[in-house]
Amino acid sequence: MYIPPHPTLSEQELSARLAAWAAESNRFPWLSSQDLSEWFHIVEEACEDTNIASSQWADAAVVLISEPNLKSAVQDRREQHLKETGQSQWEWLDFKDDLRELIVNGIPPDTSTGTRNPSEEGNDSPQHLAERLSAWASQQNRYPWFSGSSKDLLEWFTIVEEAFEDNQLSHKEYTEAAIFFISGDLKPVMEERRLKYLEKSGDEFWSWDGFKEDITRVIDEAERIIAQEQSMPGGRLGKTKNAVSRFNQDHPYIAASANAGLVVGGAMIFVPALGLLALHAIGITLGGVAVTSVAAAMRSVAYGGATAGFYSVMEYIGAKKPKEETPKKPEDQPAPLANPPPYESMGEGTSTPVQYAVFKSKRRRQ
Repeated sequence: MYIPPHPTLSEQELSARLAAWAAESNRFPWLSSQDLSEWFHIVEEACEDTNIASSQWADAAVVLISEPNLKSAVQDRREQHLKETGQSQWEWLDFKDDLRELIVNGIPPDTSTGTRNPSEEGNDSPQHLAERLSAWASQQNRYPWFSGSSKDLLEWFTIVEEAFEDNQLSHKEYTEAAIFFISGDLKPVMEERRLKYLEKSGDEFWSWDGFKEDITRVIDEAERIIAQEQSMPGGRLGKTKNAVSRFNQDHPYIAASANAGLVVGGAMIFVPALGLLALHAIGITLGGVAVTSVAAAMRSVAYGGATAGFYSVMEYIGAKKPKEETPKKPEDQPAPLANPPPYESMGEGTSTPVQYAVFKSKRRRQ
């Protein structure tokens, strides 16, 4: 995946890139019990693969230190080093020497019991929550990052529920913590869905059961669309992958955004990583649009400004906004899904996942 160079990435952006790399490469970049030289090599590989400038390799390495006392000592050493040298960045070679020295001299053990003050329940900042979850992940034998495959979903639910318990999270933090452990294009999609749910429902938080139901539906629908594409005669998948790669390179900001989404069968599909496959499945090709297919299968473009973003994507691949068409005869209509999701039968105003979640929330309060 192409990522444009950025010399001043924030700690949050560094963390996001490294977590995505870990999930995609099935590597574990956090400093734990591995040999220090081996860890340095892993950090270098991760930074190169994610296009992190060498001037920020030390910053990236600090993000990957999960032991609280060691991380604090390293951060203090960084400030001291920059003050003494007058430099704006901690050079990678200097960082490695300083870290070795800190470890050789010994870091005071962490005496924290890990018990949270009940008055602080649910008040973790996103950054603190991310640090706690990263520290937890570095001590586990199982891989907690989820890349979006339905076959791994149930096991992932179990793993993140262990994270909730081990870190003494409140119910309010469950969904936010789960989204932290999602990698790739699915992560911004689920984060946007969470924000939209909170906005529309008025609830303080998105319940864990509601989140699990929603992400299951999104993944099932996405995999159904991909399966349809792969089963089509002539095999357009390779050409579509090339289009995805070209779009990612030409429009890296859009490719990393959740603002271009397509709702098909009641679920939001991310553009372009899944979106171009979805467009093909409903009749939009690199050469143009099969209007009748679009009119039959496309339900809506979701979430405010996403409409413009979606049609800009369509125009980029040679598609045009579908026109109104003459209603079809009943016998020409596509057969309904064998098992339509419940929100498709809840009546007017509840045809999308967010609307359905809001409907359920209001019903619970009645």
